[in-house]
Amino acid sequence: MVNSKYSSDPLGYYKILEVSNTSSDEEIKLSYRDKAKFWHPDHSTAENAQEKFQLLSEAYDVLKDKIKRKLYNLSAIAYNKSDYPDLSLLKPYKSKAYPDDLSLRVLSLTKNTGLLTKYTSDKTETICNEDEAKKIVLKTAFHNLFLGWWHGKLFSKNPESIKENIENIDNNNQANLTLLVHNAIAYFNENEHKKSFVMLKQAFDFANEEQKKTLEEFANILEIDNDNVENMDWEFKTLKHLQFAPYIVLLLAVIFSSFNMAMSNEEVQKWLKEGKNVPYYQKVVFNNNQETFDDVVVSKVFNLPIDKKSTKYLYHVDSEVTLKYGPSDEFDDLKTIEENTTVRLTGYTPDKKWMRIMIDNGEMGFVKPNVLKKGSANKIPFGSKIFDTKQKILYE
Repeated sequence: MVNSKYSSDPLGYYKILEVSNTSSDEEIKLSYRDKAKFWHPDHSTAENAQEKFQLLSEAYDVLKDKIKRKLYNLSAIAYNKSDYPDLSLLKPYKSKAYPDDLSLRVLSLTKNTGLLTKYTSDKTETICNEDEAKKIVLKTAFHNLFLGWWHGKLFSKNPESIKENIENIDNNNQANLTLLVHNAIAYFNENEHKKSFVMLKQAFDFANEEQKKTLEEFANILEIDNDNVENMDWEFKTLKHLQFAPYIVLLLAVIFSSFNMAMSNEEVQKWLKEGKNVPYYQKVVFNNNQETFDDVVVSKVFNLPIDKKSTKYLYHVDSEVTLKYGPSDEFDDLKTIEENTTVRLTGYTPDKKWMRIMIDNGEMGFVKPNVLKKGSANKIPFGSKIFDTKQKILYE
């Protein structure tokens, strides 16, 4: 177990001098002198004397300098011995899309993808600004909802990931603290002291009490007026709520679909109560595989084959008659047909009270059977849809 006295001492500088990070400059100086005399290669016969002396000198070189010591204390918040970098080489992390935006955070999300026979579960940490975070959160939430179930193991894993993404969106303290401290040091190295101060101010929200003191100590050497630095807090509640958006969209789609189905059923019932039939668009197929669609509203109709070369279903009206949109007098008028106009019979209702006919322009409507007489009357015009005028026909 690491000694708490050196818990913020990644390179062991305080430990080798046997002082703490709260020790005074004088205490550090005296401790170095005593230990340097003891471990100096000219006085010590120990095999590791040279190594010890070099470590002492290295530690003292950092801790005796006011700036270097505060910089070392600050770096200890973000790094430990295994990943401690050369602080002079640090470069600030930036958003690719918004390189000048200093309001950065680490977004940690798990995305599951089911491929029936296999699946992937990827937990990624992305450095981004708040606008980018909203897009990433929404994309991940929709992905998990629609693609995160297509494997047996994901039935239990995907709900856990979704819950974790929602609950931990604002609980990534150490990763955010490390990012902001890293950038504070990097901007300090570039003499961008105001940007360094901005990073420290944001890091304050993720630090514990001891770490806050270290942040304040380093901020004091930057000599930046806090009142001149804008607040860059994120609205993590918004990011949390955004993850419910896919489920709201899905729920609204279900409600809307159910409402439409209910309305359709209500309309059907209304038609039935009024003695009418359910409407649909009719389709008539000619014997040469041509198709025609008509928007006449009809009930169940028995279709008759349409052969434009045949005179079998050619009729004419024996008086002026009104063509109806549907098989009832309650339907609107489609067109008035003159006496002796030749038409083609294309179908009839089950009770044979209404006949569906086609006129020359291809339109179809309904008339009562008593107005129809078998055979043609007036000459069929060229280009008529009811008969191939290239064929010879005997007009009655």
